[in-house]
Amino acid sequence: MLLLLLLPAPGAQGAHPGPSIWGEMVMHEDHMVFMIEGAAGPLTTNLGLDVLLLGPLDEAVTLRLREEIAAFFAEHMPVLIDGQRSVPRLEDLIIQDGAREEASWRAARIVLHYPYAGWPRQMSISWHGFDGEGVDYIPITIKSAPEAAPRMFSLWPDEPQYIWHAESGPRRPRPAPVAPVRGERGGLLLPLPSALLVLGVALFFCFRRRLLPSRAAAVAVPVAGLALAGALWGSGRVTLPLPFTRSAALPAPEQARALFATLHQNVYQAFSAGSEDAIYDLLATSVDSGLLDELYGEIYESLVLREQGGAVCGIDEVEVVEGAVDPASYGAGAAAEFQIDWNWRVRGVVSHWGHVHRRTNHYRARYTVRHDGGSWKIAAVKVLEHERLENE
Repeated sequence: MLLLLLLPAPGAQGAHPGPSIWGEMVMHEDHMVFMIEGAAGPLTTNLGLDVLLLGPLDEAVTLRLREEIAAFFAEHMPVLIDGQRSVPRLEDLIIQDGAREEASWRAARIVLHYPYAGWPRQMSISWHGFDGEGVDYIPITIKSAPEAAPRMFSLWPDEPQYIWHAESGPRRPRPAPVAPVRGERGGLLLPLPSALLVLGVALFFCFRRRLLPSRAAAVAVPVAGLALAGALWGSGRVTLPLPFTRSAALPAPEQARALFATLHQNVYQAFSAGSEDAIYDLLATSVDSGLLDELYGEIYESLVLREQGGAVCGIDEVEVVEGAVDPASYGAGAAAEFQIDWNWRVRGVVSHWGHVHRRTNHYRARYTVRHDGGSWKIAAVKVLEHERLENE
């Protein structure tokens, strides 16, 4: 679902060629990922390299460039995390083939990893020696959980430093509590009239000789009693409570709607966490284990790892348009579950290629919510509609 929010609009590359160099930074709980990319000429010049960052390049040259780029950022682009310098590690260097159409402006991508301990409160980034040759400024997007949207800042030749301050508030999101639906004590479902007749037949066998000395009558009475017990099997059922058991009760439609609204909110809230493990753990509080891997993979890989040209997405608002519980889904299976049609809009900010765009998507999906023995969780989802809306 969130994957669709990230997809660039048709023709986005042509409409927004972007600056010559641009960067993106994503803050995590124990490290910051910095990605910078751009045109071959300006990028090569401003990194002080003697080889144009445009392929194809042989392996030996690429290895040397990796060492030189890592050394350049360690020396000329100091990053201070809460006053302490963080030494970067080069994670990736991608150099496009010169034959590719877009290579003239998007020739190379550099990905660096800056480690630190715990969520930072302040970060300073500088680019020493940046003189603007071939590029007027370097726009950079920075994304840090739990901030709702990316920020943009620029490094200029006369202002080559930027200081970032974290927003106040807790750094780790917490799932909203789901209102409990009081369940009934588990028990044994028993057809009372039939049970009493069977008990009577059993007692009759014990005392049949005293009650009916005739052999024919002694056989006829229990047979008739058992036949009548079978005929009454579907009527007069009662539940005998058993100790230490409690089954989940299906919520009323309004309760079900409020319950699911909280689960749906928790799914989006989970992705403001700053690490894979934290996102996974938060999702597990609201998503059934059978759906967890699929949902985590689809949303996390697109949202956090910035597919589609390095896009970073921030969610501003999730607006519920309509939600209706399907009454026919109650009691349809052995498990305590219900289905709900959910209609909502997601407003967010997508940053890619040095630009920030506002984006709104409208969705309608059918969810299955199931009680797993401990709590209610989203067990299945089928997207019925998806529409990209004009920016409001």
